[in-house]
Amino acid sequence: MKSINTNFLVLATVMLACSCSKTATTTSSLQSSSEDNAITRTSLVAWYTFNGDVLDHSSYGNNVSLNSATPASGKDGTPNSGYYFDGSSGYMVVPNSTSLNGQHGITLAATVNTLGFYRGQYHANRILQKGFQDQSDGVYFLGFDDYLSGDNTGSVADSMESFYGTYGNNQFNSVGVRDTNSSDFIQKNRWYTIVYTVDTNKVGKLYVNGELKGTSYNASSGFTPNNDDLYIGKTENPGYPYWFHGIIDEIRIYNRAYDAGAVGQISKDMGK
Repeated sequence: MKSINTNFLVLATVMLACSCSKTATTTSSLQSSSEDNAITRTSLVAWYTFNGDVLDHSSYGNNVSLNSATPASGKDGTPNSGYYFDGSSGYMVVPNSTSLNGQHGITLAATVNTLGFYRGQYHANRILQKGFQDQSDGVYFLGFDDYLSGDNTGSVADSMESFYGTYGNNQFNSVGVRDTNSSDFIQKNRWYTIVYTVDTNKVGKLYVNGELKGTSYNASSGFTPNNDDLYIGKTENPGYPYWFHGIIDEIRIYNRAYDAGAVGQISKDMGK
């Protein structure tokens, strides 16, 4: 009888283990990719990667029709992978479409670097907004201000700026969520990924860099879709433009709310 080559046996065992490990890793990666693609395929209605263009990379064709922002380096430092908004004239417009109405819930996501704060009346800053003004029907927006300072008409409290999102008919009867943790006040020249969700039960949640920062519920909130364009970097209302000053790396809009697990994956993908 021939003797067994123990060295070969050990090598074969190691190779088999490596092969299994690689297969498991590949399978896991494919599953993760498949899940992420499923999210994109079924509910992503606007996706602005800003990688050298202002096209909508979802399947809905909600391309930017007007742009006065300028190309800039994005979060990873790559040139022309983001857009700079100067806080006074740079903005984008996406024409109204039924796909952007969000009447069955919404997820708004943006990766931004704030470089300054709006100093006009009420001190609001808008990353994006659909709805002529805050009091419009079917308005939703993602932004930040110094509301927690208790004085939004006097001087701007730069050290007390916080993110928030709103969805509903008139912001005063909407599902609004704000990050109220003082340790989370916005710092200039720092990248943030903000995700705001509202589901069909009128529960809103706000996440910053993948962490849940606030939850709100408003049973009386209604949502009547409007015919207004989507504005990026300001509002449509010239009296209260709420200019955004900074860099936007990416924006995504989904036509439904996602749970914490999916939000974590979205935040991870956008925060790369």
